[in-house]
Amino acid sequence: RLGQLSEQVLNQILQGGDLHRWGLAAAPKASLNFGAAGIGFALARMSRASGAPYLLAAADAWIYRAAADKDAADAFYDDDEFRRDQLGETSPYHSLCGIYAARALLAGLGYCPELGPGQVHRYMATVELSVENRDLNLGIAGALLGTALLYEWWPLQALREYGDRLATGLTDWLLAEGPMRESRAQI
Repeated sequence: RLGQLSEQVLNQILQGGDLHRWGLAAAPKASLNFGAAGIGFALARMSRASGAPYLLAAADAWIYRAAADKDAADAFYDDDEFRRDQLGETSPYHSLCGIYAARALLAGLGYCPELGPGQVHRYMATVELSVENRDLNLGIAGALLGTALLYEWWPLQALREYGDRLATGLTDWLLAEGPMRESRAQI
């Protein structure tokens, strides 16, 4: 049953399928969490698991589509559920830095590996650090998680130092908050 579902989804997102042909209908169209970058990332992971190189090429096409749509009003946000004021621009899951992360991870799997370090640097440059937002998904913790995932494939000194700065900032904040039962942080 899962095989049938996977096949149906692949038929939609691979070349010739409706989603591949027409793209995503609703925002966020480019994000790693819900958009084209996420489809590309999933295809890259499927390629790694199955050894099917055609899935890497399909992943590249989806991530390219995400990058091409990055400046569109509906690339990462909408006026309802995915609002910029709620999601911010720190999370790799909901902002431009996620496209760079997806491209770097794709390169780490061997698809145009020469692009990887440049995409890692774009990721770091694009993350907007918000000292107020410690949310695991949307804030510094999410950016740190994205950085850790990238470091697995691209153990660059600059990325290590960047991750250390993120971890230090997060740790300092947590220590300042004190034990959870005494925390002033709002959950």
